[in-house]
Amino acid sequence: MTKAFLYETHLHTSETSACGKSSAADLVEAHYEQGYSGCVVTDHFFNGNCGVSQNLSWQEWVEGFCAGYEAAVIAAFDLDFDVFFGLEYNYNGTEFTTYGVDKTFLLMNPDMMSWSLEHYFEMVRAYGGFIIHVHPFREEVYIPKIRLYPDLVDAVEVENLHNAKDAYNQKALAYARRYDLPMTKGSDTHDVADICGGGMVFETRPKDIQDMIEMIKKTRY
Repeated sequence: MTKAFLYETHLHTSETSACGKSSAADLVEAHYEQGYSGCVVTDHFFNGNCGVSQNLSWQEWVEGFCAGYEAAVIAAFDLDFDVFFGLEYNYNGTEFTTYGVDKTFLLMNPDMMSWSLEHYFEMVRAYGGFIIHVHPFREEVYIPKIRLYPDLVDAVEVENLHNAKDAYNQKALAYARRYDLPMTKGSDTHDVADICGGGMVFETRPKDIQDMIEMIKKTRY
C-alpha cells in the first residue's frame, strides 16, 4: 500500500492571529496525533485579523508575526511532522494564503503595506511565492463584496471546512474548473477542539514549501 502524506494547508495560531484559539504547540501536537504529516501556518497578516500590536517598528512587528510559525517549528522538532511558513493576506475582506515567502521577505519590504494588490502579487511571485484565493465565495459581515482574480491567482481553495455553507465551496470548485486553476483544500483551523480533518494528501512527502508548491501546480495531490 502506498503511504499518503496529509497536510493541513490553512491554520491560525493564537500567538499571531487575533482569532486563533489554540497555541502553535497544541495545534502541532493535535494534528500529529491525528495522523497529519505537517501543516502550513497561515496566520493573518497585518492587513487582516492579526493579533500583533500595530504600535511597533516594522522589524518588531515581523518578529511578532512570525512567533506562531516559529513556535510551531519548535514544537515539531522531535516529531515526524513538517511545519511550513505561509500567511493570509487581506484585501478589503478578500483573502489570499501566500506560500513561498518568509521572514526575510517581510523584513526586506517595510513598505509593503502601501503596495497595491497587483504589486503584492508581482513581488511575491518575483520571490518565488505562490498565491491561493481562499474561501472566495464566503459571505460574512467582514467581506463587503465578492472579488475574483482568475488572471492573478495561482490556485483556488475549493473546500474550506469552516465555511458556513457548502454552497460557498461548490461555487469555488466551479470557479477553479472554469479557469483551469489548481485547487487546494484546508480546514481553516483555529482551535484544537475544532479540527475538521481537512487538508491535502500527497503521495510523496514535500521536502519543503517550494516542493509543495510544485506539487500543487502539477496537481500531484
